[in-house]
Amino acid sequence: MNDINNIKNSLRLYLIHEIPTYHKGTAKRDMRKIKEVMQKFEYDDDFIESVNDDFCLGWNTAKEIISKMLSDIYWKNNRN
Repeated sequence: MNDINNIKNSLRLYLIHEIPTYHKGTAKRDMRKIKEVMQKFEYDDDFIESVNDDFCLGWNTAKEIISKMLSDIYWKNNRN
C-alpha cells in the first residue's frame, strides 16, 4: 500500500509543479503554457487556437480539484 501512496503523492507533486496554472494577472503567459502542453499531447490545432479565458479558468479549476483529491487520498493513507 505504501508504494501506491508514494505514486499518488508523486502524481500530486507532478501536477502541482509541471501542469501550468492560470491567473488573471499572468493570463497571457499562462495561456501560452497551457497551449504548449496541449501541443505536446497533439491536440488539434483548431482546438488549441480556440483556447480562451473561460477554457483556462476551467483548466485551472480542474487542476485544483485533482490536486486536492490526490492530497486528500495521500493524507488519509499516511496518518500516523
